[in-house]
Amino acid sequence: MDMLEPQEQQDAVLGRRARRAVPLIAAALAVAVVTGLLYLRPAAPHLAGVASPSPSAPTLEPTFVPAYDFVTPELGWAVLQRPTEASGELEDFWIFRTQDGARHWTLQQHGSSISPWPGITMTFFDRSHGVIALGGSFAERTSDGGGHWNFVALPQVIGTQITFADPMHGWFAGVQLVEGKAGTEQLYRTADGGGTWERLPDPPATNLTFRNAGEGWGAVQDGKGGAGTVYATWDGGLTWDRVPLTPAGPPPDYPTYLETFVRLIPKAGVVVGVGGLGFVSFDHGTTWKQLAALPSRSFADVAFQDATHWWTMPFGNLYRSSDAGASWHHVVLRLDNWNYGVGVVDARHAWALLDTVGTTGPFVRGTALALTSDGGANWSYANVPNPG
Repeated sequence: MDMLEPQEQQDAVLGRRARRAVPLIAAALAVAVVTGLLYLRPAAPHLAGVASPSPSAPTLEPTFVPAYDFVTPELGWAVLQRPTEASGELEDFWIFRTQDGARHWTLQQHGSSISPWPGITMTFFDRSHGVIALGGSFAERTSDGGGHWNFVALPQVIGTQITFADPMHGWFAGVQLVEGKAGTEQLYRTADGGGTWERLPDPPATNLTFRNAGEGWGAVQDGKGGAGTVYATWDGGLTWDRVPLTPAGPPPDYPTYLETFVRLIPKAGVVVGVGGLGFVSFDHGTTWKQLAALPSRSFADVAFQDATHWWTMPFGNLYRSSDAGASWHHVVLRLDNWNYGVGVVDARHAWALLDTVGTTGPFVRGTALALTSDGGANWSYANVPNPG
């Protein structure tokens, strides 16, 4: 699962009247966006298709932080969180399910939680088993497709991350306050779905991700213009090995302003991302290969269909790779002024959380949902849940 990495809220709302009053300016801006993309990435593949804007998308208000997950083209879940302005206050959340490809959504649960920050982690392993986590300090799990949601009791520290590799095996990272200050990060694991937790040695890295009960990865940024340090565990977090990141060829020019992080490729393989730079290993970190220039800003924006087929769609500009990131080919550019955060079901079906990044908040005009059934060539706006 991807943890989805936290990754995340409101403030400025674009006036609809203003947008309708300046259609010529909007069209000019769309042309500028395309021109800018081509200018900034002269080496990018030739644009294969440009899609005209569709009718307006159903949107959620900027006060809601959403997350989606689909296990089939028809069956999926949505979690909405409404963060409060003050830390430590109860925040509402809603869990919805769709069984007809987002044409209709059914409310499964409405509750409240106290989260130190907004952010949703949701993973469904199959049609029945799933886990959601809010802000690192609240989690629930289901074993019947959301018919019932059970609270997961977490260790009594300030949570920073909750991740599950399967319905039973999970890890919880958090910090203990010492004299009012946060101490070192602590790590716990469960083998019974969160019923009990075992304290592990403090991890050497953050942003941990686990493939199964044994294999896990993490990284830390060194702040010195390098790729940071990568660590791996093969015993579920009891011990960690430092993994040298030594791709062939001259040392890359690493960015220093973005965090080093790790993404697991389905079934086998691992990607280390440093901003737009990426390195892949299919032999447990023994050897690394530097990937082709990424069309998007970060490997956090890449969705893995399988070990070799990858998707990324920055600002509606879809690229796909069929050779594990060695090359990218352009599929379509959507001129609708949305950023597409893609999740993939199979070779033809994917969904995307749509948002617009602003200067005073992450969602300046709310969020929307789009679906594709032809490999990304065409996208249709879908209904979004209604929290009432």
